[in-house]
Amino acid sequence: PAQLISIYTNLGNVFGAQGYYDDAIEMYKKAVDINPLFVVGYFNWGAALYRKGEYGKAIEKLEMATEIKSSDIAYFLLGDAYNKMENKDKAIDNFQKYLELSNDNQLKAEVENFIKELTGITK
Repeated sequence: PAQLISIYTNLGNVFGAQGYYDDAIEMYKKAVDINPLFVVGYFNWGAALYRKGEYGKAIEKLEMATEIKSSDIAYFLLGDAYNKMENKDKAIDNFQKYLELSNDNQLKAEVENFIKELTGITK
């Protein structure tokens, strides 16, 4: 099963890189069907949905991923997806979780400024 999970994940990554998000999603689904606790599968599935602009579905899969294991980039995508769905409170909550976990100082500074914009606080 571990080899199959790896194969499906790699195929999903290839499809996703080429913009074939539906095919990528099918591969990630197969990986998660084999191991329902496969965090990378949920994350990649959510990221593919995000790239398709299906933010509600992306949120569902990304939240499943973060329930299994916290991830700065998952929280970043969640924050942005919630923002695109005009849910500022949940966007801010997820961006703040991103800030707690991330080591990327440049992106952290951008996220901090974005949170200020969302809350209406200016410099």
